[in-house]
Amino acid sequence: MSDVAAVIELISEAEALHAKLLPTYFRKANSRTGAEREMARLLAARDEALLLTEDSTGVVCGLVHVSVYDTPARPTMVPRRRAHIDDLVVAARVRRRGIGRALVAAASDWARTKGAIEILLTVWAGK
Repeated sequence: MSDVAAVIELISEAEALHAKLLPTYFRKANSRTGAEREMARLLAARDEALLLTEDSTGVVCGLVHVSVYDTPARPTMVPRRRAHIDDLVVAARVRRRGIGRALVAAASDWARTKGAIEILLTVWAGK
């Protein structure tokens, strides 16, 4: 919880980009109270994790939010445990240094400890 301000800054950066790229789908929320509640929920969750990384000065500069889930019990689906990366954010000031790749690797490692056999990432594209 001590990193909530840094997490809000990173999420705000991502929200602003999403709102710019796809304004008919995304909007910027930027609520500190909501972010604090969400962080507390994530820290208590068994099947979700919020992993952070810091720069050389100890400032949080990246995050990944990952969750694990089982496929629905449907006859047309193969039962398996999957992980999904919900958010992946690296501060603009430190991009192109492998931080995103390291965060995905950490999320994958965490997901494996929870029994996931694959990891999914949804990417939005825009101009």
